Amino acid sequence: MRRYAGMVNSMAGSGVFEPRNILVTGGCGFIGANFVRYVARNHPHVHITVLDKLTYGGNPENIAGLPPSQVDLVVGDICDVALLERIVPGHDAIVHFAAESHNDNSIANPEPFIRTNVEGTMRLLEAARKHDVRFHHISTGENVRDRPGHDRRYAIDASKLRAELGWSPMHTDFADGLRNVIDWYTEHRGWWAPAKEATEARYRAQGQ
Repeated sequence: MRRYAGMVNSMAGSGVFEPRNILVTGGCGFIGANFVRYVARNHPHVHITVLDKLTYGGNPENIAGLPPSQVDLVVGDICDVALLERIVPGHDAIVHFAAESHNDNSIANPEPFIRTNVEGTMRLLEAARKHDVRFHHISTGENVRDRPGHDRRYAIDASKLRAELGWSPMHTDFADGLRNVIDWYTEHRGWWAPAKEATEARYRAQGQ
């Protein structure tokens, strides 16, 4: 049996997976970056390599301020076999967030979705298999048919969250919460303006 550094915790026979080096694809996207920040904050012994193509969904500002000794950013494509061959070895796990989103865009242009979501995932799986690296594939609710409309009857029941964790909402006044959101984005233009410009440029190029 192959021996992985840090994969089994010090308690004999516990079998708890404790990686020391993880590769996070799409780690500059909204969900991926929050995962990276969570790991960096709660598991300071874990080194994180973020692989992101930095397209419309990825923004390096999302992981700005994290310790450079703990988090590395590699700008690249998950379809790049040579790149994967260089960076996958030495990792205990791959956490795969990278994907084309906004699925309605695939109606007009399916090629990027097939390349990234299908071919890219396959390339990662092959690299993980070759180098015996654990693989976690993150997906979204868009793959599962939702209930029709936006009926408030489908809102979450937070009673268990309140009872067991003592959680309570920070903002209960809608107008005040909306004002705070607008103020934050107004004061942090550098966080979203490049992504907005890139998206608008793409639509302009399409004559829209």
